[in-house]
Amino acid sequence: MALYTNEQIQRANDSSLETYLRKRGEQLKPSGTEFILIYTDSTGTHDSITIRNNKWYDHKNGIGGYPIQFMKEFYGLNFRDALKELLYGEEPMLNGWTDSSELVSNYKKQDESVYQKQKISLNAEMNSEEKRKAEFILPVKANNNDRMFEYLTEKRYIPKEVVEKFVDKGLIYQESKYRNIVFLGTDENGVSKSASKKSTSNNGKNFKIKVASSDTSFGFCWRGKSERVFVFEAAVDLMSFITLSKEDWENNNYIALDGLSPKPLLRFIEENKNIKEVYLCLDYDIAGIEAGEKINDILDEMYGDKITTVIINPLYKDWNEELKAKNGKEATSIQIHPKKESCKKTIKNLISLNRNDENKYITWRDENYKQKGINFYIDQIKRDFDLIEKSVEILDDENIKILRGAFLRIADISASIICKSMKDNYTISTYIDVMLQIENEYKPYKDKCLMKNRIEQMKEEIGYLENSFIDNSQSFLLWAKNLLNTSIKAEIYAETDYIKELERMKMTEEPQMTMNI
Repeated sequence: MALYTNEQIQRANDSSLETYLRKRGEQLKPSGTEFILIYTDSTGTHDSITIRNNKWYDHKNGIGGYPIQFMKEFYGLNFRDALKELLYGEEPMLNGWTDSSELVSNYKKQDESVYQKQKISLNAEMNSEEKRKAEFILPVKANNNDRMFEYLTEKRYIPKEVVEKFVDKGLIYQESKYRNIVFLGTDENGVSKSASKKSTSNNGKNFKIKVASSDTSFGFCWRGKSERVFVFEAAVDLMSFITLSKEDWENNNYIALDGLSPKPLLRFIEENKNIKEVYLCLDYDIAGIEAGEKINDILDEMYGDKITTVIINPLYKDWNEELKAKNGKEATSIQIHPKKESCKKTIKNLISLNRNDENKYITWRDENYKQKGINFYIDQIKRDFDLIEKSVEILDDENIKILRGAFLRIADISASIICKSMKDNYTISTYIDVMLQIENEYKPYKDKCLMKNRIEQMKEEIGYLENSFIDNSQSFLLWAKNLLNTSIKAEIYAETDYIKELERMKMTEEPQMTMNI
């Protein structure tokens, strides 16, 4: 096996994202000197990512970088596969690696090295951009806060005494010209570093914009003295949560991200070394669910057991919707994540299948294992993967059904291998434990790649099947768990996003109409 050279890595990161995405059939909308990436998945249509040459930025999540990082974040590829995609199938040229663990270790080192260089380069660009920025100037204050109080108390149901606390701290005020609410993001000394304006209009045109030259790493926050911080997407949600749980609220810390970027929270924790508990109180919708799990993982990686992270979900879409419901008003319901729901359903169906000893498939599987042992499992996985490769060649309803059936059988057999490795005479409870662990570990934000990449990953994993590999019980167990994860994710994707991918591919393959003048 081989590694990619530094020259190949540089070429991949220098490549035009616009060109690559157009070849992939992605929709790009011109916007000044940039392009907006428009894409649809099971969670809806999104337009938060901008592309400029070989750089990208996700405005919703506050992350960006160069092509390799884009492939990892957007398509869920690992470092090696990201390079192969960007180089249009070009193979690594640095030969001499035979030990797989050493190869993986070296790819991780390469990946980290590229990431650090990319971060330094981006920081330099950002610093240069900062110098060109206009001065941060706060909107002029109005002589009173009448419209602000009316909006927050009558439309958002936040009590006057709660609003007054934030006014007294100098964290919110009413803008003079348009009477918008201004929410301030301050540093530990109370100095304003960022600001957002929110409309109080009665004509239905409700908007929220960031004041020019705001430092987005500072969020709207209430600073208490406790060791806990409660995190929200928006300032109104923060104030709504306080209203719903008033008791001793002033002693705690609260911060609004003004979106889903973790930057304000990370800065707050660094400034407040006493923080030991983080409560993620994001919206109960698709974006909020994914952001909550991602921020949880970031904090776990950065702080380990020094900080405890808890996710708290509102009873409705967000905390202000819950407050509206409490006041007898119609409120927007929670939004279930389709991929998490699909995962839950897939796991439940496989468990139900294995509970039925008289099921024809279960009888067939168990009888063959008794006769042929572990070789039956291996051969069946290979047979099902052959079916997968053939099914994706002809994309119709029947072949998609065959494809999904093969994914499920590979998942079931992989789980059976894990169970047999753990206990020779395992019971259904062992199978349930294995499958529920997979369900608990599933995170949609990490599961972004297309079907082609999923099948390539599965092919690579099945390619590891050699006698010497099987004889190593620990490696074999890890392999089976990886294959179980991959096949479950492939089934989830087939149920939720695959049809949309096929429709997008079909649109790009259709001949474009031209006019001869």
